Amino acid sequence: MQIQSRKPVAAVSAEPPYHFFIISSNSMHTEQISLPATPTNDYDHDPHRRTFLRQTAGIVISGTALAAILAACESTTVSSTGIQATLDINAQAALQTVGNSISQTFGQNNGGRAVILIRSTTTDFIALSSVCTHEQCTVSKPQTAGGNIICSCHGAIFSPKDGSVLGGPAPSSLQRFQTAYDATTKVLTITF
Repeated sequence: MQIQSRKPVAAVSAEPPYHFFIISSNSMHTEQISLPATPTNDYDHDPHRRTFLRQTAGIVISGTALAAILAACESTTVSSTGIQATLDINAQAALQTVGNSISQTFGQNNGGRAVILIRSTTTDFIALSSVCTHEQCTVSKPQTAGGNIICSCHGAIFSPKDGSVLGGPAPSSLQRFQTAYDATTKVLTITF
């Protein structure tokens, strides 16, 4: 019996991952050897992986941009249901001095919980909810003129200027209410 011999045939696959084939054949036996065409990782040529990475990067970038936009809006958020309450500033000794504050309830407004009023200038006041945004504990008004607002439950710290978070576990600023001060009558109107 005579064995016919042929020269090996080489070929490269047309689709990724690319492989180099050597086919050797004789009348008794056919053998195919597959080797990577290049010594690279098969993942480098996977179109599904690239699509996934592009989509993931897009989601991360979009999420980061959205978080930045929401964070920028937090400190300027002013709540408004249209319900108004008034306060005679002449009757509030602490509010005669710029930087001082009081904590006061206004019926069922703010869920029946206190509102922190801070005199920021001779004609401007800031009204903030006393409800911490972390776990709804009651925050304390600033203990000194210009002092921070502190939540004693878990240590959240808020700015007396706008209620923004300065530290601690609170996820967002204190709720802020619109104020209007009539310097002639010395009456402060708070819109809830």
